[in-house]
Amino acid sequence: MATKPEKVEAVDTICALSTALGRSALAVIRLSGPGSLFVLQKMTGRKEFHPRRATYEVLRDRDDSVLDEAVVTYYPAPNSFTGEDMVEISCHGNPIIVEGILNEIVSRETRLAEPGEFSQRAFVNGKLGLQQLESLDWILNSRSPAGFRRGLRAKLEGLGAPLKEIEAGLMEVLGDIQSQLDFPEYEVGRFDKTKLISGLRSFKTKLEASLGSYTRALRTFNSWKVVIIGPPNSGKSSLFNRLLGYQRSIVFNQAGTTRDLVEDYLSFEAMDLVLVDTAGIREANEAIEALGIEKTLASLKEANVICWLTDTGVAPPGKLMELHADKNWLVISSKQDSGAPFLEGSLGVSAHTGEGLDDLRKLLKPLDQAEKSDELGICSERQRVHLEAAIAHLEKAAADIESDVYLEIAAESLGLAKKELELILGEIPNDDIIRSILSRFCIGK
Repeated sequence: MATKPEKVEAVDTICALSTALGRSALAVIRLSGPGSLFVLQKMTGRKEFHPRRATYEVLRDRDDSVLDEAVVTYYPAPNSFTGEDMVEISCHGNPIIVEGILNEIVSRETRLAEPGEFSQRAFVNGKLGLQQLESLDWILNSRSPAGFRRGLRAKLEGLGAPLKEIEAGLMEVLGDIQSQLDFPEYEVGRFDKTKLISGLRSFKTKLEASLGSYTRALRTFNSWKVVIIGPPNSGKSSLFNRLLGYQRSIVFNQAGTTRDLVEDYLSFEAMDLVLVDTAGIREANEAIEALGIEKTLASLKEANVICWLTDTGVAPPGKLMELHADKNWLVISSKQDSGAPFLEGSLGVSAHTGEGLDDLRKLLKPLDQAEKSDELGICSERQRVHLEAAIAHLEKAAADIESDVYLEIAAESLGLAKKELELILGEIPNDDIIRSILSRFCIGK
């Protein structure tokens, strides 16, 4: 049984709502710091709590008024998420109840946590490493199952083992080079230049594959942006509303009704898409319409998918497709229920009847490609930058050995590559990096 004295000397105990703010069946409130158990004792009247055992309690304020029924769990240091004494309170999810409990906690020498402060304490206390902090960003903020899985894999498996394996290989190569430099008259026969170059380029290929997987994964971390464009009055707003399931854009049979970008989230199959309705593309008749068309064209730069919608069988402009050749294009023939022309090779849909919309939704979803088991699950721009630098140093070292440049120069490049791998592992932490990562976390994390 765990007990604590009635009064806690340290006051730096924090609390926060860890579940989403809003009305729900349950809410979870967390406390961390030396006063956590003291606060729990005062609000329940119980003196002793079994570590890590959920207990039903009635929470009361200083006036002995009931705040709520709750299930509470005490996690003594160091065996907690933060490495400090922690308490978790599962109460009813009415915001009025949550606010009352938080107010009572704060009144007992406890303060509200800053965003990411629980994770910051876990990092400071050695419960989380830099890579794990970065993977938490993906776990908490990814907009797709694939992004979440990447973050979870990175947190559970880490990068340490595969990177250490590459580091060990680099050290072996450096050892061979150093032996050649120190004892050239004895080691020449054992210095296999071809084997060294092959080994270095093998490491480089593996790192390049991991870099490519990160670039693909970024598409699943951020919301997939789908921009609907086409001539005026081709049914863009009707399709936009039908996909969302309610009327978000104004629909009228006059060309040029939509003048500005209209955005909203479309959620299906555990994914968030950003759907964008736009002004019709044509020669503008007035300045305000021209401004809307200009914004339409500018929005294509941020699009992942561009849907060209036509009700006249007109194909998308070739120059526009060429300008945005890096995007995924979908050509859609609209108003198929009313006999509108069908453009060969396009997808026929009807916003009125729903024809073709299931097929359209499947096409809007980004490819959820499984990662290869031998790829490094990097999950931050910081890691990407160091990975690119390591690849460049490896290529330079291989090229220098191949062209019989001084081995000292090749050894220097290998040393720089090794340092970049160490930086990926976070062996040289930086306070600014930590602050940047934590700033994206919610308050209760």
